[in-house]
Amino acid sequence: RASEPLQAYITDRPLQPLVFRKRGKLVSLNYYRVDETLWRDPEHLLALSAASLETAQLELQDRQGSPRLKDLPNLSVRLEMMLYDAGIMSVNHLYQMGAKQCWLKLKAINQHVGFQTLLALQGAITGHHAAALPQATRAELNAWFQRTLLSDTASGSSKG
Repeated sequence: RASEPLQAYITDRPLQPLVFRKRGKLVSLNYYRVDETLWRDPEHLLALSAASLETAQLELQDRQGSPRLKDLPNLSVRLEMMLYDAGIMSVNHLYQMGAKQCWLKLKAINQHVGFQTLLALQGAITGHHAAALPQATRAELNAWFQRTLLSDTASGSSKG
C-alpha cells in the first residue's frame, strides 16, 4: 500500500501497481506488487509494510471523521456518484452549496432528476428522511421547484 516511505523506494526502483477491472475499466489501486529486491530484504519489507499499515489506519480515521455522501440520510451510492459527476465531492461541499444549487447541478447533467431528489438532498443536509421534512420546508421547496421548471420551460421554448 502506498505510504511516504514507499514513495521513496518507488523513486529508486519503480514498482508495478495493482490493477483490476471494474465494469470494463482498468482501475489502478494505491497498492503495489512486492519486487524481488524487497523479498530478499525482510527488514526493509517489514518497515515499509508497517508504514503502509499506519497510513491505512490514519486514512480510515480520516474517513470515519468525514462520512461519504452515501452515508447521509436519503443518499444512495447511485446519487453519490451523480453528485460526484456534478462536482460535489464531499459532505461539506453539499452542505455549503445547499439542496437547490446541488439539484441544479444534477439537473444540468441528468434531466430526469425530479422533486424527490430535491427532497432527498434537503433531508440529507438537515438529517431528516425526505418524508419527514417539515411541511413548510416541503412547501417552500415545491414552490421553488415549480418556478424553476417553469423558468426552464420558458427558456427552452424561446430557444427553439
